[in-house]
Amino acid sequence: MEYWSLPIEKLLSSLDTSKKGLGEKEAEKRLGKYGHNAIEKKETRSALKIFLSQFKNPLIYILVFATIVAAFVGDKTEAVIILAIVFLNSVLGFFQEYRSEKALEKLRKYIKFKAKVLRNGERAEIEAEKLVPGDIVFLNIGDKVPADIRLIEVQDFSADESVLTGESLPVYKKTEHLKKENPNPQDLINTAFMGTIVASGTASG
Repeated sequence: MEYWSLPIEKLLSSLDTSKKGLGEKEAEKRLGKYGHNAIEKKETRSALKIFLSQFKNPLIYILVFATIVAAFVGDKTEAVIILAIVFLNSVLGFFQEYRSEKALEKLRKYIKFKAKVLRNGERAEIEAEKLVPGDIVFLNIGDKVPADIRLIEVQDFSADESVLTGESLPVYKKTEHLKKENPNPQDLINTAFMGTIVASGTASG
């Protein structure tokens, strides 16, 4: 579902919910259907394993073969250049993958906390991993966002997304639906992302 592109009323309707939230029985039913709000845990790899995995690439094999051929015909300069390309490519791939794994580890730690929701028409605190599609979640300054949340109400609301983007400045959010096709995460100004921190204001979604 392209939740960012739907007007608020259509979004609520598509999730079979309302601004009054879900009842406990319906929430339990959805928890059984959709599972817990948690990032799938994968085996943590060491930095060395991540680096070595960069060489498991057909392009690397071709470049290594080209290096051997260049060295065999006596073109040492070309062989050195190709080896340098292989090394730089592997280093860049390593840093990108290593940062991604560390970001996922941080997100797993962040979601082990409480979330403020509407259940049976009343505000309640639940474990964040028990959030389900259709829950109405409240966010206040200092909160860690417990799930990817399409915002339906905001008041001077901004989020610190540095855990995801590395950008230190907070991002101000709106509720308007987006008409852009295949937007980048940075374009989703109507969405608060799991693991980010509320920098100012209040919101619900």
